[in-house]
Amino acid sequence: MKYWAFYIPLLIVVGCSERERTNPLDPANPYTGGSPSNFQALANDDQVTLTWSPVDVDNLVAYHVYRATGDSALTLRQDVPANSTFYWEDNLNYDQAYSYTVQAITTTSASTFSDTDTVIPGPYNFWIADAYSGVVTRLSYDGAHVLNSVLLNYPSAIINSADRLSFWTTDYYDRAVYVIDKEFDNIYYFLTEGSPLDLTVDVNNGHYYILQASPAAVLKYDSQTNLLASHDLPVETLWDGELIYNRRSARLWFVQTATYGLRTLYYSETRGNGLDWKPTVQLSAPLSLQADNLTGGCWVATDSGVARVDTAGGVQYYRPGIAINDLSIHPPSGQCYFTAHDYTNDEDLIGIVNGESGQVEVLQHGQLDRPGRIQVLPAVSNPGYLVYHTNNDRRGGLLKRYDGAGDVIGMMDDFSPAINLAVEQSP
Repeated sequence: MKYWAFYIPLLIVVGCSERERTNPLDPANPYTGGSPSNFQALANDDQVTLTWSPVDVDNLVAYHVYRATGDSALTLRQDVPANSTFYWEDNLNYDQAYSYTVQAITTTSASTFSDTDTVIPGPYNFWIADAYSGVVTRLSYDGAHVLNSVLLNYPSAIINSADRLSFWTTDYYDRAVYVIDKEFDNIYYFLTEGSPLDLTVDVNNGHYYILQASPAAVLKYDSQTNLLASHDLPVETLWDGELIYNRRSARLWFVQTATYGLRTLYYSETRGNGLDWKPTVQLSAPLSLQADNLTGGCWVATDSGVARVDTAGGVQYYRPGIAINDLSIHPPSGQCYFTAHDYTNDEDLIGIVNGESGQVEVLQHGQLDRPGRIQVLPAVSNPGYLVYHTNNDRRGGLLKRYDGAGDVIGMMDDFSPAINLAVEQSP
């Protein structure tokens, strides 16, 4: 018996909507959306740098960069060669919003625009030491872009160096102090005997004072990281201490920080080789310490208001009865910026104590998602500030950058409550 086999060709038709979208300029491409991807604008001082991912097509001719100033329409700014994914320009105006986008140009068509990125240039940047995440971050002037970052272990405090060319940050668990240049090109460290908690700088003499736990001491270094002296503290400290140098009185001020209970505030003259700690006043739940360079004393955040302590140990309270979370001093004026929570009225506050008149101005109040750390910019007039809002979340909150009028101009998330802030400015 014979058997016949018949082979019938089978044609499978795939509709356009079902085929894989591999053309990077196809608006339905799930990876590119039909435009250059990973577009980013970063502003530093009066300059902006644009980067994006290359578009992989054979007939690519160029990229077109568009810019809008303020609320104006986008206009063509520059043609960029097809073999480049980079654009840079300078001479931008401070505190002016610039929006950028890029478009791929081929011999036959133009792509859709990339995502738009907006920057606000300015003369300062922010530095953030985040102990819980272990990251030191350099944040843009507008508070919306990460310029650089490095992973350490447990960076607990950070300050600008005396020459303003680098930043020093303490790492509690590494028992080390890291020195990071502004571009993150050069990072080195030196070890300390104990666990460094906090640090402060005498800018005039180039001396650095490091608060250390286990054993409790203050270490004095020069700008070349040479140890000059080690001095015992009057009390033991493990996690809870802040140290500040006052250039007017040439004094160091030290307090054990606490969320409840009384703590003694100490000071010591720094002239000569030794430190002789003297107790001054007891303060309730001190959380933050800042130098008062108008009087030679210090400002302290307490749960009984902003405490101003003079060189004789006298204390005056501003906004008594509210719990102050953090303080930041505006160097040109000596004004003390603060964040707080008023438990009686159940509202948050951001305000200023005028260092000359003693008048208190409330900048914002209401349900502000529990403002914590604050860093004011040293601009002479109408300074802006950066505030960390915890929202009672120990895992992470939100950094908001406010301009001088109190409007939010930038935000950044993924920072923990255990942060310390500093400002970068030109030498």
